[in-house]
Amino acid sequence: MTAQARLRPAFTLIELLVVLSIITFLLGLLLPALSRAREAARVSGCLSNLRQIGAGVAMYLSDHDDGLPAGRPFGLSYRGFTFGGKWVDARSLLRDGPFTAPKPYERPLNRYVHHGTALGRPGDPDPSIEAISLPAFACPSDRHFNYQEAFYATEARFGLSNYDAAGTSYSFNVFWTLDYSNDNPRRRIQSLILTDASRYVSVLDDSAEWALWFHRTNSIPHHGKVDRHSMLFYDGHAAQIDIDPLKRIMWHYRVVESNQTP
Repeated sequence: MTAQARLRPAFTLIELLVVLSIITFLLGLLLPALSRAREAARVSGCLSNLRQIGAGVAMYLSDHDDGLPAGRPFGLSYRGFTFGGKWVDARSLLRDGPFTAPKPYERPLNRYVHHGTALGRPGDPDPSIEAISLPAFACPSDRHFNYQEAFYATEARFGLSNYDAAGTSYSFNVFWTLDYSNDNPRRRIQSLILTDASRYVSVLDDSAEWALWFHRTNSIPHHGKVDRHSMLFYDGHAAQIDIDPLKRIMWHYRVVESNQTP
């Protein structure tokens, strides 16, 4: 070996370990920040979805004399999931169970939220119906919590996203539909739109429905922070809300105390 080769610069083992330690330390600092940034982007996408749905709700109310997009009867526990969305995944218990989920063409808000999207029709084969994508109804962080399937078991299930399991990541405020057969809900909607539309919830993420309907605290949100949920109000604005179902929400989901962020 020549003298020139012996003098060639090179890393020693100790120097290499030091560099690897520094890189590992920097990654430890950067990865949580990147994860938070990604989730912040997903929250922004979720709220954007809700605002798009809100525009559809406003058009629907205008076209139907303030009648609600309640969807066809689907069992009391599931009716909030019929207002819009896709057909459920073949693995969903709502595909062929006692409460069969509606197809896209049966969900009244779809044509208002996804203008011009082909929604299928009765008699279409399964693959063509399953291929219909309606992304406004899919929360970007909805990956593994199946609220509606919990009614078949004693606890919440994980696996499919709610978008795949029920057709939508979001639930319509079902309390307004409980006595939809008469005019009372319609009069209430007309009244609240004129008086306090910014506090009444029209659409919310599915795990918030789980928390509010059963008065559960420490609920599991899509976006990671316990008891913090995405909600759309009747004035069209959407926000992340910290909720305590026993203190901060009154009957018909009127927010009376909350920590809202844009």
